[in-house]
Amino acid sequence: MKGKRIIIALLCVLVVLLSTSACREEVNSRLIPLEREIYASSWSFTGRPFEGAFETQGVFSTRWLIFYLEPASPYFNPNFVEMVFVHNAEDAYSFSEDTLVLWPSEYMQRQVERLNYVIQRPRTSEADHRGLTGEIDLESFGLTYPITIETVVDEWEKIYELWLVLSTEAIVYIRGR
Repeated sequence: MKGKRIIIALLCVLVVLLSTSACREEVNSRLIPLEREIYASSWSFTGRPFEGAFETQGVFSTRWLIFYLEPASPYFNPNFVEMVFVHNAEDAYSFSEDTLVLWPSEYMQRQVERLNYVIQRPRTSEADHRGLTGEIDLESFGLTYPITIETVVDEWEKIYELWLVLSTEAIVYIRGR
């Protein structure tokens, strides 16, 4: 039940984003592409704090990232010109303040393990959408098994394309929230 609420909430956010996409270009043509926003919000990244961000222990979670980057949001921050994914917090502080820098949280390892389980788990019935063996060829995405945190960071476009073909059940399982 909780997983369905999360999916519904994400879909509502996506509808708002898509409905305001015309506004996006008018407000600031340098905004971060929607694909990066969705990807960063889908995985457990942590980021360098910025003014207006909800922080915990000096970092912020990407759970609500989309609200900072959406022009229609009261939390919108128009100062970012790009978003980059790095491997750790130490790498984050070499970028300028107009770059939103994200690195894997401690929880991401669990998400990667769950993704690998989904990929390698054999399907047990027609109703079982979690197992993808034989249904998805990782090589067609330019990926190899097992997926690692480094893959999630360095090959984010490929992981994003894989993410788009996963079932809702698989995504809810991987996210674990």
